[in-house]
Amino acid sequence: MLLFCPVCANMLTVTRTLGDDDNPEGQNRMSCRTCPYQFLITTLIFERTVMKRKEVDDVMGGKDAWANADKTESM
Repeated sequence: MLLFCPVCANMLTVTRTLGDDDNPEGQNRMSCRTCPYQFLITTLIFERTVMKRKEVDDVMGGKDAWANADKTESM
């Protein structure tokens, strides 16, 4: 999932804030690398994309592809 800065349209990255008395470990935020935009992440953010599977074709064209193939005798 890519999120973009509403100010300069660059990609946002996840960074961590400095800790304080309320939250000593810090807090995650979305921040822009080129401008001072920051968005604190307070809820779970996710995006699920369901991919459509491709249909698989036979490599040799199925059973009929072997009908005209050369044949040899084996021992």
